[in-house]
Amino acid sequence: MGSKNELSTLKRGLEALAFMNEQGATNIADLARHLQVPRANAFRVLNTLVVAGYCSRHPDSRLYTVTPLVHSLAVGANPEEILTHVARGPVFRLGAEIGWPVALTTPRRDRMLIRLVTDHASPLALNRSRPGREVPMIETASGLLYLALTTEEIRSGIMDIIRDKMGAASLRAHHFEIRKVFAAARRDGFVFLPSVDDKRTSAAVPLRFQGNIIGCLSMRYITSALSQRAVIERYLHKIRKTAAGIESRLQERTTEVHKPPRTRPTPGNRWR
Repeated sequence: MGSKNELSTLKRGLEALAFMNEQGATNIADLARHLQVPRANAFRVLNTLVVAGYCSRHPDSRLYTVTPLVHSLAVGANPEEILTHVARGPVFRLGAEIGWPVALTTPRRDRMLIRLVTDHASPLALNRSRPGREVPMIETASGLLYLALTTEEIRSGIMDIIRDKMGAASLRAHHFEIRKVFAAARRDGFVFLPSVDDKRTSAAVPLRFQGNIIGCLSMRYITSALSQRAVIERYLHKIRKTAAGIESRLQERTTEVHKPPRTRPTPGNRWR
């Protein structure tokens, strides 16, 4: 029971911080109503946060505000982690709608990290991938799309890593095809890439943050079941619509994470 009570107290403390961060200066009565607890419980939550340094009481009033320590908690929340969080629902809804497996990937050096994947829920997945798996950037539709649309500086650095691993001669052998894919990606805004055995093909579209590509949303399908034209006509607009929604949610969430708390007038600073 002690552990359960501690978890309940932690939950209320986090809810209190979120409420004060949104509302600005808050009194015990308002917080008690929000948390749906007695005033004495709300006071204990606030007192715990004051002792921990996450909020403070205004010396001339009964109002409490969050301290800068609260905002320091968000420093480690990078866009890729926030992207994974906000994209989870849209990615799985898209997978359920189209049936084919869907994945969200982000770059990690010269590889793409699978952050979300719907393979386990798709009856059409020939092979099952899992979150946390890394795949070579140059061998995937999402990786090639990322390379095509990222900045020249980033692309050059990644290609140097790939060259060191593959060898200059081997990379030169793929140079023409890679350049063709890059040109098509910049023209069309998506990439199709068949697997080595040609049993599966992946179609990827970009996910952008503040104007730069931050990851990709892709769909895998059985090559013999669909033509590229059929994928473009039936599914591409749905994938792009989902990507646009994720981008919008990412922008909103990162703005919320980094915005300063709102304040409202206290007895010491009322508008005159």
